[in-house]
Amino acid sequence: METVVNTTIKSIEQIPGFTNIAGFSSFIGYQETESSKIFQSKIKKATVFKTRCWWSVSFLPLLFFTLFYLTSGQLFYGFILGLTVLLLSLIFIRFAVLHEKQIYKDFYNDRRFYGLNIAAFTSSLFNAEYHYFSNGELFLYSVEFCSLIWIENGNMVTYQKKNIKNVELERFEENKQFQWRLEIYSNLPEYLNISLIFEEDKQAIAERIQTLLMA
Repeated sequence: METVVNTTIKSIEQIPGFTNIAGFSSFIGYQETESSKIFQSKIKKATVFKTRCWWSVSFLPLLFFTLFYLTSGQLFYGFILGLTVLLLSLIFIRFAVLHEKQIYKDFYNDRRFYGLNIAAFTSSLFNAEYHYFSNGELFLYSVEFCSLIWIENGNMVTYQKKNIKNVELERFEENKQFQWRLEIYSNLPEYLNISLIFEEDKQAIAERIQTLLMA
């Protein structure tokens, strides 16, 4: 992927507190890419198909049972026909659900790949480390600054070393799972803090970020 750096950007100090990555590179928010638009179309179609399958379970078995019973008068065979239609509908629902899940999986993988391309570019440009979150957030950090980039729209908030007031790390429990919350507080009135959630096994990364930003 081609990347074009704005020649006015020479160092991280020139990045505004709140900006968009499109302002200094050829990257745009993932939601504006053709790949994302294709996936959104696939997701919409898959959701419609799944909804139709659920509707079929709601009325098709009863419809077939009623029509067969009214035309033949055979209650037992009407019940068998209705049950058969029900089972077929459930099979289609199962297929629709798995199909939708696969599309979402491919979508998140594609967004992650796009995010890692941005990570490689920005970390090299600003000589920083990075961590990519499964929710589509990208966090850059070094002893000089930290930046949070939302891959979906390309927005970016940056704290210079002078902007960082405090960094707190705490463990918390949610849905019976222990996680780590890293809170970075700044003196920027338009964006006072950055909150990052790390999984339990990412404790070392969270601690390293805290150490670097507080150095």
